[in-house]
Amino acid sequence: MNEILPVSATDLALICEVASSCFPGNPWSIDSLRASMARDGSICLAAFVDGDVVGYALASCAAPEAEMLKKAVLPGYREQGIGQRLVRAVTETLGMAGCTEVFLECRASNHAAINMYGSLGFEETGRRKAYYTDTKEDAVVMRQAHGG
Repeated sequence: MNEILPVSATDLALICEVASSCFPGNPWSIDSLRASMARDGSICLAAFVDGDVVGYALASCAAPEAEMLKKAVLPGYREQGIGQRLVRAVTETLGMAGCTEVFLECRASNHAAINMYGSLGFEETGRRKAYYTDTKEDAVVMRQAHGG
């Protein structure tokens, strides 16, 4: 069974495992994740397959704007629509919280993610030069706007 559900405190260690697998050079610690989730306007959803966490998305809402802070899906579960479902669920939740614009950064080399975000209505609005400290790679800044 596949589900997208809000992250609970008991899921944090599993989320950190996904982050470590997906971002080996730059994972968030459980304390960083806990602190981000505790902030007002924080939204964190997880993708579960057969009871296992296989992905997550973390966003911050300061209506009318929001920022997608992290999104990851384990490599063995990619290209199955899980990332799209996560992003769609987060943006819908942000919309219900009064956010009419959602921003995110994505590695310029991550064409699959850029295409996926584009299919969900995100558009490139700029670039941040040498944004990623581990590789000095540029970030593509993307924005999704919807009625408000």
